[in-house]
Amino acid sequence: MRFGIVEILILGALCCVPLVVIIGVIVGIVFLNKRLSPSSWFRKILAIITGVIVDLGGTNIVSGIYAAILAFGMAAQLAQENLSSAEIQSRLMSELNTANIGMSIPMIVFGILLSILGGYVAGKIARQNEIVYGLATGIGVLLVSVTLSFAMGLAEQSQSPIRQLAISLAVNIGSTTLGGYLAFLQRKRKEKKLKANNPESPQVS
Repeated sequence: MRFGIVEILILGALCCVPLVVIIGVIVGIVFLNKRLSPSSWFRKILAIITGVIVDLGGTNIVSGIYAAILAFGMAAQLAQENLSSAEIQSRLMSELNTANIGMSIPMIVFGILLSILGGYVAGKIARQNEIVYGLATGIGVLLVSVTLSFAMGLAEQSQSPIRQLAISLAVNIGSTTLGGYLAFLQRKRKEKKLKANNPESPQVS
């Protein structure tokens, strides 16, 4: 079982497909965002949906790329043991499941950063109550994750301790809320700068 340049390029292209889709969605949202009033109810819903897409979608893409890198490395090592293709695939799946990719240090770091980014994007789109929208993004990610887990039967297969899951959820919601807070600080800083430059100008929302 050998992996050449062609296989690597194909896998890289497959990993980039969802990334391109998410980028396209975000670009469309940016253009739509400029046409909505700050008080529009659609803007509020759009803020939360976009934050969830950035957080959950980004995390899934990064974890998929990370798993692919690990798989190539493991497959290269197993191929040196003169195993058959079926044996390599069996060992590979077993080792990937044991590795618990979601709780590895790189994925924890990327997951937190993407959660912060999701809350920040939601706050930027909302243009008001950014901390609330950051929190709502975290809750939205939680609801989507739980729904998908039960729909795909992953909840019954999960072997993670309840404490580990609770900590993960708390960190995710805290990170999205922090992202919303960063968007809030940026808006206040912008308003303060605008007021200092032109004291008679109305505040922007």
